Amino acid sequence: MTHFIVGLTGGIASGKTVASNYLQRLGAYVVDTDVVSRQVVEPQTPTYLLIRALLGAAYFHDDGHLNRHKIRQRIFSDNAIKMQYEAIILPAIREKTRAAMAEAPVDAPYVLLVVPLLFEKGMDEWVDVSVVIDVPESLQITRALKRDQAHTNENIEQIISQQMPRLARNSRADFVIDNALTLEKTQQRLNILHQQLVILAQRKQQSCND
Repeated sequence: MTHFIVGLTGGIASGKTVASNYLQRLGAYVVDTDVVSRQVVEPQTPTYLLIRALLGAAYFHDDGHLNRHKIRQRIFSDNAIKMQYEAIILPAIREKTRAAMAEAPVDAPYVLLVVPLLFEKGMDEWVDVSVVIDVPESLQITRALKRDQAHTNENIEQIISQQMPRLARNSRADFVIDNALTLEKTQQRLNILHQQLVILAQRKQQSCND
């Protein structure tokens, strides 16, 4: 069976996890590259060892895990290190992501591939349709600060500046879900989206069978 692949993206603190968790409850098979990115850098994995050799022990917690906040600050301020870091971690993430997608059960209505930088990293080429979870930048900052008190306004604005501009991202998506209102409103929109995606997946499967 050739699965229908739905790419889900959005800016920082836009609500991607809320959306993907809800769609998963509706039946979607979820592959989240944020989860994958943590798996590939578990202590003593090949990717972990390469990153430790690049950055040094100062960028790791006492338990051996990556200090993501400190690494994020480093790569945002040092483009050469950023390029070397991404050359290590991105191929590992892509390989494991493809493997996870291949494990989707045959009865899954579609695979939901959650990628924060779907368009920026060219992973929209992997998907049949794309979905953006959208909120205004001011709300992104508010939610991000509430979610992680280690962040500052400056940190969040820096992260946003590294991502595709909101309007450009929305213009490239097949579906845009406004997540600026209540959770109930968002879930109503996701219910409709899920029904549309199931229909599109069925059409793809039918065309493959013809």
